[in-house]
Amino acid sequence: MVLAFDDWRLDEVRQIDVASLGAMHDWAHAGRLGNVLTVNGQPYPRFPARPGERLRLRVVNTANARILTIRFTGLAPHLVALDGQPIAPELLADETLVISPSQRRGPDGRPARRSQDLHHRRSVRTAVCGLRIRSGRGSRGAHDAAAGGYFTSRQSAADGARHGRCPHAGPADGRRGDGPDEWCYAQGEQRGMRELVDAGKVWSFNGIAGSHEDPAAFTVARGRTVRMPIINDTRWPHAIHVHGHHFKVVSRNGAAVAREEWRDTVLADPGERVEIAFVADNPGKWMVHCHMLEHQVAGMMSWFEVT
Repeated sequence: MVLAFDDWRLDEVRQIDVASLGAMHDWAHAGRLGNVLTVNGQPYPRFPARPGERLRLRVVNTANARILTIRFTGLAPHLVALDGQPIAPELLADETLVISPSQRRGPDGRPARRSQDLHHRRSVRTAVCGLRIRSGRGSRGAHDAAAGGYFTSRQSAADGARHGRCPHAGPADGRRGDGPDEWCYAQGEQRGMRELVDAGKVWSFNGIAGSHEDPAAFTVARGRTVRMPIINDTRWPHAIHVHGHHFKVVSRNGAAVAREEWRDTVLADPGERVEIAFVADNPGKWMVHCHMLEHQVAGMMSWFEVT
């Protein structure tokens, strides 16, 4: 069963808030966050399930920028896949799943009661959206009018060295933390902060506010191994997505990751260093970017070529 989560920013008449599209505040902060959460295009759909039936779910976060924290109340699920790649089954702690934009998760479990809820919970751990699974007969996609669909508030918001520098995520002014330098490179030119904001470039990799027109960050021969440290020197989390390849998460903040994790998107928290590695086995030109899409268009993107 596929559960595609998305959020939408609606205005007072429940239409897409077109006036806020392209808002620089969104681009420079957490990204565009909606005030309505849907599952498979509907708020609070209900899915029928037989008593004791094993449910294999594919949870997809298709939101622009919202990080989801989903709790599977009463389901006691095991996680069996990450970004489409199988893993050894692992019981989800607190029945909770954190999933960033672009990520996919594969939990499965058996309902323990007649009905269960799936909740998206904010950092204050208040349920603001849910998916109900009923045992027995039921109508697929029915709307739970009592629950509603609106949020009460918005989210608070070695080969590596040879093949190129690591993505060093930062603000487009080139600062590392609270440093004084207020510039970075955009379209091959050094630019000041005001000029960068006017151009809509407020994020960078390695001090470069990227675009599709930039030269490749690195080139690697097919079959070589790439090790890529990702350093988040910002105050916001970033979902770093690599096109054309799945990678292994090697370490977080210098500590080896015990679980075998093959992903195409990894969430790097503020101040975190995540090292990934992959075999460059897919010839072509491939993007690396933040999948908070407003961050990507505002400069947090680059690309590499496999020859």
